[in-house]
Order: sequence, then C-alpha cells, then structure tokens
Amino acid sequence: MDIHIIEPDIALPTLRAFMVKMTLFSFKGRKGVEVHLYRSFWPKEEEKDFLWENILEDTDLPKPKLQDAKDIVLESFLPEERDMLIDYLKSRYESRIKEIISAPLEFPIPSGLVPLWKMPEDENFGRIYLDRAPNYSLPFKVRGFYDLNSAPPLMDEK
Repeated sequence: MDIHIIEPDIALPTLRAFMVKMTLFSFKGRKGVEVHLYRSFWPKEEEKDFLWENILEDTDLPKPKLQDAKDIVLESFLPEERDMLIDYLKSRYESRIKEIISAPLEFPIPSGLVPLWKMPEDENFGRIYLDRAPNYSLPFKVRGFYDLNSAPPLMDEK
C-alpha cells in the first residue's frame, strides 16, 4: 500500500482542511476504484467555530449554496483525524487498498461545489459506510463516495 500525505506549503485558514482518498485494488467488478472519504456527521454547533469569511470565496451566497460550501470544510479531516483514519485503514484493509492520498483543500473554497455527503447515488455512484463495519473503532463517522465509471472493468468485455 502506497501512502502519500501532502502537507500544505502555506498557512491554512483552518485545521479542518484535509481530504483523504483511497484507491481499492478491486471493487464491484472494477479495478482501481477511487473512494473519496469524508466525515459523515458533525455537531451542528461546530459550524460556529470557523471564520467563514477567511475560508470561503463568497459568503454572500443563497443559504443552500453557502451551506454546501461550509459542508465541504466540515466533512474534511483535522490532521490528527486524517492520521487516525490512515492508521485504521492500514490495519484493517491493507490487503484491499492500493493507495491512500491525503492533501489539504484549496482555499478559499469556491461556491458551486457539492459536498460528498450530498452526491447522488445510482448504479455507478455510491457510498461505502466504513462507520457501519463491525468493530469500527474511530471516534468519528467516516463514509466514502465512489464512481464506478471512472474505473476500468476487472476483465475485458470480449
């Protein structure tokens, strides 16, 4: 398993600023499936702890779009959460994961982005509920969003 942690080269406006992505060897008949991991729950009052004017590109958005931009930050990880998550993945799923990449979000967060928790599901887009696995041990809930269309099939269709 390859692990790449990209540290920020500038000061970040918040510590809750890290994305984590894992690439599975195989999943649902596809190879090299990328899964974007995110926190699936946070206390509503946590939103009050941020200086949003330093984090978001535009704070004068309609309420739903403003909330989407905030949620992108709220579903990301603190450095210690990122490290705990990577350690958990290494110890629990090492044989299934080809690569883990973590990098800081790019600030300011632009408007118009959709948080991972809000992405629609269908036969190609879906979620992995890590926090529902037996013996899940992290103190925060983690889920993953994947797109099967972006990964080649395990076998040629010939």
